[in-house]
Amino acid sequence: MGAHAEREISARTSMAFDTPAMLTAPLKVIVEEFEELCKVGADKLGSGACISMASRVEKALKKLGVAAGLPSLNGRRQEQLPWGALVRFQGMIMDMRDPEYYAGIYEEVQPDGSVRLRTGKFRDSFDVPEGCTVRPRNEFTWQRTPIICAPLPGQTAWAAEAISGPALPTPAVDVSTTASPGAPARCKRSAEADMAETAAAEEDMDDDMAVDEPPKRPRAPGGEPADPSVCAPCQGGETGEDDRQAAAAWARSSALGSALVKLYDCDVDGSAEPSDLRLNDLVEVYGVLDIGGETDVCDGPTDSISMMMEEEKALRPPPSAQPRLHCLYYRKLPMGRAHPLLPPPDTYEESLAFQVARHHVARTRAAVLGALSGALCGDSLSAELLLYSIISRVLARRGEVPIGKLSLNITGCPAAVTAGGPSPVWTSVGAVLKELLPSLHEMPLTIDKLNQSKLIPEKDYEANSLVYGRLQMPAGSTLLLDETTLTSGKLDEAGVRNLGALGELAARQKVGYDFKYFPVEFDADVSLISISSAKTVLSASSAFCHLPLHIQPSAAPLPAALADPSLLHAARGYLGLAARSVVLDMPEPVALALQNDFVNARKVSKEVSPDDFAHWLSCSRLHAASLLATQIDESHYAHVRQLEASRVARLRAAEVCV
Repeated sequence: MGAHAEREISARTSMAFDTPAMLTAPLKVIVEEFEELCKVGADKLGSGACISMASRVEKALKKLGVAAGLPSLNGRRQEQLPWGALVRFQGMIMDMRDPEYYAGIYEEVQPDGSVRLRTGKFRDSFDVPEGCTVRPRNEFTWQRTPIICAPLPGQTAWAAEAISGPALPTPAVDVSTTASPGAPARCKRSAEADMAETAAAEEDMDDDMAVDEPPKRPRAPGGEPADPSVCAPCQGGETGEDDRQAAAAWARSSALGSALVKLYDCDVDGSAEPSDLRLNDLVEVYGVLDIGGETDVCDGPTDSISMMMEEEKALRPPPSAQPRLHCLYYRKLPMGRAHPLLPPPDTYEESLAFQVARHHVARTRAAVLGALSGALCGDSLSAELLLYSIISRVLARRGEVPIGKLSLNITGCPAAVTAGGPSPVWTSVGAVLKELLPSLHEMPLTIDKLNQSKLIPEKDYEANSLVYGRLQMPAGSTLLLDETTLTSGKLDEAGVRNLGALGELAARQKVGYDFKYFPVEFDADVSLISISSAKTVLSASSAFCHLPLHIQPSAAPLPAALADPSLLHAARGYLGLAARSVVLDMPEPVALALQNDFVNARKVSKEVSPDDFAHWLSCSRLHAASLLATQIDESHYAHVRQLEASRVARLRAAEVCV
């Protein structure tokens, strides 16, 4: 593309569009922009990266209340929203698919033979006037990247409500707004039918060149083309074995309330593959909801490629099973620091939030510790270590050792009165953490559950998808285990693998995903808290900070302070800010004083090891973060040394009792 053409395209795409129209009728704005660009010349459009609304959507979202005013797929079903609506969706990337081809530009052939260029970008189904046909333009076959996003696993009720926002009226989006002024009335048709008609016409013109082509869309048992928006089991009639297998694949691929998000022009070079997104990242997507059929690119370079594309397409859940979003703009949420009540990190708004929180930190922190202490039978020491654990984050990795993470094993917890029930401590801790944290995974361990549960994500090649396992979590999640429910029994192969995966998560903060022929390890950042009667049975027992529970009979389960909605809201935000504060500086004089203390401790007792000193430093950092301090000082270290002395004394007392 020449420099003059680039300047002209840039000038046309910088035209000012009405913000309300962009937010209420995005496809109409895209059509208008495409028509303006076509005046420069379709051959100048390249890969289609110039047809973009990302900068405009980003600019509009900076205005107060715009993002909250958009309907959220986190709180609504797609049936409650019209086709073509601009919606928002926040979730975790569960799977990343290979780039797919689509008709970037196609020809709309009028009944009188005249031709009009149209774009298939940001949609799956063509919008064709009655009596018109579609003709593809092979040189404008572009790429986009599908990803599977699901709501945050383990998301608590209050966090889900904060993300979805208040209930909004259903937006009135007229499908006809996608057409340009003066166009005839349109009927939404699947592009597959039009492509099939075009292919049939070409075959009639030259039978010698005709080849057997794969079916353009799934067929119902009766032989009629199936409705592309309805899954196979809903078509009616008898269901064959192939249909049952396809339905099972769809069910696996569209689980967990996920959405199929299609990304366009993610990189500056026009590539469809996003360079900044990884599996398990949290993203907030703003895109066009598509509930129609799917565009069929049936003119690949070779017949084998076309057949492969058709086979892959047959494995995709229909829109009725999994919403489809054509992404206009997305923002990646910071790993381990995303919080539904807080502004983005490193912003002016966040600095204001820190100022307010620091002003009330003594009262808020005391309320949080009181709630945790009440859940732990009045044990204030366990409550403080639990606070450190839930705000801890992986700061670095030294070989196989994650630095900064604190996994906690609270021992001496009573089992349930009824056999097989959860520990009352596990239940009460879970209830409090659900009120305070945006995400919590609760997992009672039993022989049967270890043998039967799917903890490790695995690749399903039949559905061409990564099947969710419970250990697939975003950074900053909390996992609460109940080991008091374990009884004698035999673990099968799956149970041994699951137990080993939990141990690897605690020791190395890694999860090995099962790709059938080979495992692939992914980094994790999960706060692991185990409630048990004796020491944890996990193989990584040495990776835990162990603490026997001291039960206070007069402990209240939940302090009245957190019953105040305003204080509860402040406590939730405080924990999010504390987790963001774990990256702290340590002045050189303080570091020297701490090293001298370690040397003196070694002189007193040879049992003190470098690992102990590393643990003291990590806890000092977490204690400073829990106070929302800006750096670590000697008072934080001294407080942690007192806590550690009390913890070690309890461990020795417990060993004597045994």
